[in-house]
Amino acid sequence: MQVNKIFFSVAFFVSISYSCFAQAELNDVQAQLNNYTKKELPEKLFLHTDKNFYTAGEIVWFKAYVVDGIFHKPLPASKVAYVELLDKNNLPVYRTKIALSEKGGNGSIQLSFNLNSGYYMIRAYTSWMKNQGANHFFEKDLAIINPLKTPETQGKKQTISYTLQLFPEGGNLVNGLSSKIAFHLADASGRGVDGKGYLLNSANDTLSTFIPFKFGMGHFLMTPQTGEVYKVNFVMSDGSTVTQVLPRSFETGYVMQLEEIPDNKIRITVKTNTHASYPEIFLLAQTRQVVKAAQKTLVTDGNAIFTIDKSVLGEGVSQFTIFNNERKPVCERLFFIQPISAKQVSLQTSKQNYSTREKVELTVPPSEQGNLSLSVYRLDELEKGDAVNIDQYLWLTSELNGNIEQAGYYFSSYNDEVAKATDYLMLTHGWRRFKWENAFDQSPVIKFPREQFGHIVTARIIDTRTNLAAPDRQVFLSVPRSPQKLFTAISDRNGMVQFDIRNYFGQSEMVAQTNQKIDSFFRIEILSPFDENYTTNPYPVLTLSSSYQNAILSRSINMQAENIYQADSIHKFLKPYIIDTFPFYGVPLYSYKLDDYTRFRTMEEVLREYVREINVGVKGSGTSLRFKLFNQTDRALYTDNILVLMDGIPLFEPNKIFSVDPLSIRKLDVINENYVLGGYVFHGLANFLSYEGLYDRIELNPQAITVDYEGLQLQREFYSPDYSTTIQQNSRVPDLRTTLFWAPDVTTNKLQFYTGDNKGRYILVLQGVDINGKTISASSSIEVN
Repeated sequence: MQVNKIFFSVAFFVSISYSCFAQAELNDVQAQLNNYTKKELPEKLFLHTDKNFYTAGEIVWFKAYVVDGIFHKPLPASKVAYVELLDKNNLPVYRTKIALSEKGGNGSIQLSFNLNSGYYMIRAYTSWMKNQGANHFFEKDLAIINPLKTPETQGKKQTISYTLQLFPEGGNLVNGLSSKIAFHLADASGRGVDGKGYLLNSANDTLSTFIPFKFGMGHFLMTPQTGEVYKVNFVMSDGSTVTQVLPRSFETGYVMQLEEIPDNKIRITVKTNTHASYPEIFLLAQTRQVVKAAQKTLVTDGNAIFTIDKSVLGEGVSQFTIFNNERKPVCERLFFIQPISAKQVSLQTSKQNYSTREKVELTVPPSEQGNLSLSVYRLDELEKGDAVNIDQYLWLTSELNGNIEQAGYYFSSYNDEVAKATDYLMLTHGWRRFKWENAFDQSPVIKFPREQFGHIVTARIIDTRTNLAAPDRQVFLSVPRSPQKLFTAISDRNGMVQFDIRNYFGQSEMVAQTNQKIDSFFRIEILSPFDENYTTNPYPVLTLSSSYQNAILSRSINMQAENIYQADSIHKFLKPYIIDTFPFYGVPLYSYKLDDYTRFRTMEEVLREYVREINVGVKGSGTSLRFKLFNQTDRALYTDNILVLMDGIPLFEPNKIFSVDPLSIRKLDVINENYVLGGYVFHGLANFLSYEGLYDRIELNPQAITVDYEGLQLQREFYSPDYSTTIQQNSRVPDLRTTLFWAPDVTTNKLQFYTGDNKGRYILVLQGVDINGKTISASSSIEVN
């Protein structure tokens, strides 16, 4: 049975003020669950991609919107989003991290020329969303063709396969009680199909027949009996059959039925064959975790009826839960109300038809501090432009589990057909058993933190003697590139350490180590921040007939021309504006540029001759050199507990610095007073900076690990040519862009761009959300002749 993707957590008691249980109990529940809600505020993420159909070698442009899961207001709590492109086997072909702000974030993916043609999934999530599981991540199918690569050979001819899922209304079947059973009949891609269904008992007698209403969904009625086993058999148009056994029925329990009645009301009928001492049951109706109605009633002769006015429900998906007198959920049902709070905006161009290389002037109605993105791309036989928009995703798709076929249909003009199809959608996505006792009896377990300040690097430390997690060990993480960073943290009881490496962009090396003088038996593992759990949603099948030959050839030429003639432009990256140019210790007390002094042949001579804060001594009567620091705080010479670094990497044996060639050192920074790093106090600091990052020439801790680690993505600059002069208009450089314009942050209501050399129809798509949680979605089109 499907697991509902609704955010049905105990947090849905936010702002509850209804008398559904005894008042004393209610106050206690409210206190517990309001506290839970503060910790568990869910996030939703939506990606607006510049288009839906790509050619290998092109760039995928995207904008990420992050909102809270209750009111859909922009939520700047998480500062990092993870974006992945997965193949049909859920293997990542591209992974990246993007920075988030109060306006979301944006990025790009350069598609490899090695990709096979087919459907890929782009998914996105935050670290916080990983606590709820992969079913809550944003997912979208992207079609990619590779005209330069021979299609994958197919093995044996694939047989057509179908899936059949059955969903009792309310959740369970109970012997002797009539129930509505919803079904969903689909092909291997998850698309609904038609067929004729038969309800059979254990003797293979046909009890009823039925057909799908729309998108492979429909229902039948039945009353299960003790000792019977039932199954549904569908006969398909090709003669094949698909069979599914009904869920097991219970001897006692509750069933529910929801129906719309006149005067804009909903009637919920509950039937039971239990004989409780206190035959009182409760109904809670909530919309995205905010309670909208709460009622209680008595069960009389096995029946109870609740009536709810639809006007009290929120827009989008609402959830009805029936509790028995022991405050346990026994039935659950979903209901959808088309949202009318989505902003109705229009895109106005200066005219409808344009010539090649002509300016397009676009007017976007001003929004109340709206966060908007705009894409303009070419439509052809391959690009249909029918992807889910932000309205459909936030109000519907994100609330349900699995693929929603033609989500836009449920937002079309409301009539009896749409209403009936919508109800079937709710029935086939509506039940999951929630363990309320876990929420009441224990604090929520937060495995993945909310990255409120920047990306968090997570590592695990292992005791090599036992191969077990090592708690209470201090770990140092160094980023040797400029600006140099150094972090330290103590492992928890599970051997885990976390480093908040905010403002870390691009790819660089990291060095993780422990102090080998203290912890010489420990191994460090840097963990991937990407989630390795995946949904089971089926991938569509990309079918390319011979009729698409010209369209594919045209796309291939467009892609190659763009990569040849605009290579420099499309590979420009913007520098992040928040990078701190100082090393982790800020401005040193003393700084020596060695080229300003006489160049000596040994590090001993350098330190003896002109570095006043460092003293070179000899251990005992021997010849071993010792590194000493004159601490001006207490005017003492220290040989231990000094933070000596080579390119920002700690040397836990400071005397190793004497083996370094001073001609390779560019600069020496010194802080000769107590220096605090992550709760650890050093008597001082000396950082030797080389010309070319030569820290690898010195012997590090044998247990230290060096990894190439990718930080936040540098933003690529979208190339939009200017044809405002005759010379530019007459340029012989071809302009075969299929995405004419991409603006991830629309900050003005007046925009302009130029058409290219490709003729045809272009669609303009605007997506966004304002500060009040109102979604913004609009589209228009122009013709280039």
